[in-house]
Amino acid sequence: MSLLHHRVLQPLPPTPAALRRESRADGRSSAVCDVLAPLLYLWLCTGTIASLLFPTLRGSDPLIGWWPFWLLLWPATSMVLLAACRRQRPRRLH
Repeated sequence: MSLLHHRVLQPLPPTPAALRRESRADGRSSAVCDVLAPLLYLWLCTGTIASLLFPTLRGSDPLIGWWPFWLLLWPATSMVLLAACRRQRPRRLH
């Protein structure tokens, strides 16, 4: 019962300034997401084209590691995680 009471009756922020700080923080993370999503999409498209045109990029390098991971898998998984964070954000605010 106390857990339900705690979630339903959350205390209000002490000042209106606290509300303004929270809204600015959400705006900053939204701006980062808006910049990051097209960058990851461009990285994924460029990596796909590069791996198709240059067969040497399908292997690995002692300094960089496995090229397909950095060209394809890393931006793809980052895009999936970014989409999941975008879906979760409105639920946390309420």
